[in-house]
Amino acid sequence: MKKTLTLIFASVALLFTACSKDSDLPIINESNWFLNGVSHVAVSSARTEASGSTAAKIVFTDTNKDRGATMTVYFKAMPKTAGVYTLVPGLGVGLGTDNIAVSATDDKLGSDFVYSGAAGTTVQVSFTSNGRIKVDIPEITLKSASKTDSYTFKSSVYEAN
Repeated sequence: MKKTLTLIFASVALLFTACSKDSDLPIINESNWFLNGVSHVAVSSARTEASGSTAAKIVFTDTNKDRGATMTVYFKAMPKTAGVYTLVPGLGVGLGTDNIAVSATDDKLGSDFVYSGAAGTTVQVSFTSNGRIKVDIPEITLKSASKTDSYTFKSSVYEAN
């Protein structure tokens, strides 16, 4: 009798401990950027193809009420293959085929920021498993339009579905 009860209790214990609910696991968005040490999550993205002399761009948006911000990457044309791009200053005017430019806004800092350093920093552009563009920018410095304020910036973002 003791063996039967022990076996039943062990079976019940195993039954309850072996189950897990995958839906209870939090979804962690790894598409983010950091401006001035503040983490921004790319909640959405919008793509604009190049037209005439206007560069192609992807705008990533963080709509969190406490940290509203955008990050924009500019290309001569939207990338079709993965590769290494060279970061150049400005807002995408006169980009070469292997150039990328970046800008950011932040509601709390109240300004637009753009990369104004020397060309030469490399940026990795790749694609997610579902074909969305992913951009990895190492730590750089962005400056305000007036060039009086400088902030550190880095990112690893990919287009939203």
